[in-house]
Amino acid sequence: MPVPFLRMCTTRCKRLWTLAAMVITAFLVLYAVMSLGGNDERDDKQMGVVMTRSEGDLTHIKPQEILEKVKEVVETDVEGTQNMNIKEDEGELNDKLFENTDEGGNGAEEQDDERTQEIFGCDACGEFVEDVDIPFEMTTRRIIGEQTRIGGYGLGDEPQAIGMNQTFKILTPEEKELRRQERENKTLARAAEKELREALRIETRNNKEIARVEERKRLEALTNITHSQKKRKLRLENSCGKSVYLKYQNLLYKDTLRHLFVVDSQKLLFCYIPKVGCSNWKRILMVLAGKRKMIDGITSREAHSRNGLTHFGSLSKADQFYRLKNYRKVMFVREPFTRIISAYKNKYKDLNVFRLAPEYLKQVARRIMRKYRPGATPRDLITGENITWAEFTDYLVDPAERPQFDEHWKESYKLCSPCKIKYDFIGKLENIEKEANYVLQNSNFTLNLTYPSSTNSHPTNSASLNISNFFDSFSKEKVQALWDMYRIDYALFDYEKPSFVP
Repeated sequence: MPVPFLRMCTTRCKRLWTLAAMVITAFLVLYAVMSLGGNDERDDKQMGVVMTRSEGDLTHIKPQEILEKVKEVVETDVEGTQNMNIKEDEGELNDKLFENTDEGGNGAEEQDDERTQEIFGCDACGEFVEDVDIPFEMTTRRIIGEQTRIGGYGLGDEPQAIGMNQTFKILTPEEKELRRQERENKTLARAAEKELREALRIETRNNKEIARVEERKRLEALTNITHSQKKRKLRLENSCGKSVYLKYQNLLYKDTLRHLFVVDSQKLLFCYIPKVGCSNWKRILMVLAGKRKMIDGITSREAHSRNGLTHFGSLSKADQFYRLKNYRKVMFVREPFTRIISAYKNKYKDLNVFRLAPEYLKQVARRIMRKYRPGATPRDLITGENITWAEFTDYLVDPAERPQFDEHWKESYKLCSPCKIKYDFIGKLENIEKEANYVLQNSNFTLNLTYPSSTNSHPTNSASLNISNFFDSFSKEKVQALWDMYRIDYALFDYEKPSFVP
């Protein structure tokens, strides 16, 4: 049941009870007056005076006028009922005014005024303005202007009487436009906020997906590296067991004592092999040992000549044994033929490097000239410049020269003694960035370092060379001799035999 209807019923019941009480009172008074009897008008005036209050004034009513007053009360009650209907019509009018103002403009306002005059019976019912600040964001119409009497009440009387006494400022067109713009701005702001939230949601989802992909790749790389390490260690163990020469070797090679660096602060032993990224590894070891704060800025000369690192051979036997047992041991290797090609290109083919090389490398070059270049000029014998790849390999396969081999082309197993030292990690130059970073990030080092990218490496340290081109002009006997020289490195470190080897 609608609330206005309930309110109307409640008000009517109150008025009916009031009417009944007044009628009964009137008849009781009339009965009392008539029961006094007599024609004494004075007594009638004294006893028959009834006082009632209406709108704050006292009015004397004679007994014969009581019936007329009762009739007026009845008529007043009817008027009150009509006024209640007017209130309901007023509510409907407000709704209609709201719709007409939004849709019809000035024409609708004129119709509203006519409708108001028809209901309220007034000539000056005021104007209608929009109130945008009331609860629930509802817009209503209020009547302002001169007070109009409705059922004995004015528009300025008590709110309980009519409920329309509130007045509001008439909005100018500029103010209406300003409020319209404010509403539009709020709408645009909400739309922009919604778009921003959606964009953030999509970005977050994409970032999570990228992170999942990267994490999956990282885990796959870790799995692959772990698997390759198991395979390399097993291959190394089996190869060491098959070689009688390596199996019964009790001591470390002398070169190992010099090539194995000790970093006590990180509990690390690292065996470096020339032409296997050792320049960058020496830079890393210098930072790990606290000799330098950053990898960048360490020159090649500093890394090789003034690194300040501790050599394993400088320790006592007891200290060596303790570190071999308790420290993490790491080494990196390279495909043997590729390594000696890189050594030749760097040390002898590049004249700028050769002229700055240590004197012992120049002595080797002059010896190669005298022994393997018939008709060498006096200048060749003095400078040792421009030795060829063929002359260099003749020097390598000469058994008489092997005891004096330089570390840059000496066999890797003689530099690091892998059959005597159980290395925890055996990396390869062919995948050095991933595997070196694996070591740096999974060794519990106190410093977070990254292996320098290949773009910063020396150009001769390329991991891939078309090595067959360097052996096409050699005889089978010479190729076989070179293979025999590095056969153990191929076997120990799981490198395939080149296809051009007989």
